[in-house]
Amino acid sequence: VQLDVETYKALIEASMTKQDFESALTLFRDMRGMRVTDLKGSYLTIMTGLLENQRPELMAAFVEEVLEDPRVEVKSHDWNSIIHAF
Repeated sequence: VQLDVETYKALIEASMTKQDFESALTLFRDMRGMRVTDLKGSYLTIMTGLLENQRPELMAAFVEEVLEDPRVEVKSHDWNSIIHAF
């Protein structure tokens, strides 16, 4: 079954709400693999959830993973958030 973008976004948000970070990250990877052009909202949902739940190690790994993807804008405040969370 192929999910549409809105379904992926909803599942990522639900996973983050339940603090199921690995599921959210897996869903995001699936979206990237589908060549979805707009990843910004889901990227921000994940980063915000990881920050709120004090998971800097997952934030750092996530940013490293998407850093070279032109569909995701990693900004200096993302790195600052990671540093302050540690």
